[in-house]
Amino acid sequence: VKNPEGNLSVIFEGLSRAVVETVYEGDGYLKASVISKSILTSSSPSEKAQALMHQILVTVDSLREINPGFSEDARRAAESIQNPSTFADFVASAFLMEYHNKQSILEALAPFTRLERLLVRLAEESEILTTEFHIHKKVRAKIDEHQKDYFLREQIKAIQQELGEDADEIEEYAERISS
Repeated sequence: VKNPEGNLSVIFEGLSRAVVETVYEGDGYLKASVISKSILTSSSPSEKAQALMHQILVTVDSLREINPGFSEDARRAAESIQNPSTFADFVASAFLMEYHNKQSILEALAPFTRLERLLVRLAEESEILTTEFHIHKKVRAKIDEHQKDYFLREQIKAIQQELGEDADEIEEYAERISS
């Protein structure tokens, strides 16, 4: 898929997890020898996995409060996934913003390890987003305050011009308005 910036994005769906043994060039492109890894999991998640999955959803909810760009549909889809491995991969893909954080989830083979890493990465990104949100809020408040001050000064100038009053009276009005 070619995106508006002109970059090419390729979307893959993995059939299994694998570890690269060797990489070599052949026929003008790179090839690799891989070892397929299979993880046997039970049909239902353990209590620990369920607890982690629940905590991850709680963290996703807090992220969604800060960043409304995260979809409610994606949140509901994540909630419906019962397999810890699929859940971790889906949530990482849908809610982690940093590429290296997504990659660290995919690199872990064991589903429980992926869930633990996912929770840590979501918490880290949540802290960053919360800090950015508070900084933005403070900056917005300062800008609003400066705009209000500017608007009031301009009103005073307009009143002065209309009434033809002297500067001392205008300053007195300005002080009254400011307080």
